Amino acid sequence: RWRLNDSALRVAYAPSGEPLFEGLEGSISVTHSRKVVAVARAWQGRCGIDIEQLDRNFERIEDKYISTAERVIASADDPRFRAAVWCAKEAMFKCMGRTGVDFRRDLLITDVDFASGCVRGTAFGERLEGVIQLLEGAILVAVTTTPNSQFEIRQ
Repeated sequence: RWRLNDSALRVAYAPSGEPLFEGLEGSISVTHSRKVVAVARAWQGRCGIDIEQLDRNFERIEDKYISTAERVIASADDPRFRAAVWCAKEAMFKCMGRTGVDFRRDLLITDVDFASGCVRGTAFGERLEGVIQLLEGAILVAVTTTPNSQFEIRQ
């Protein structure tokens, strides 16, 4: 369905460590956590994906990645909020493909809506949109640089 075959793909790596697939239109992002592996593909622009276990202690490191502005988002009281913000920022980081990123300054989450499965934010001033999927004991977030982009997630 993704029209890929082994002979068509050559893998290279960006300075950030991101795998790059030479000759591929759009982008692919890969993540894993415990027994789950997920892949996102954006047909246009770039994408990023991250998955985390909900039992991870995000509270311990929240000062490193949650800004003051993000603490007042309506869903901030939801127990899944910290995991969603971490996943969204990891996905944004992968999507942007940059090094030297400050998660509090350079990546900003503006909306986390668990009911609709949407997450929105900016990375270096560029607007990003994404999806949140709740899995058994885990949360997955995928984002793209192209608003209303068609992208697929496979687990």
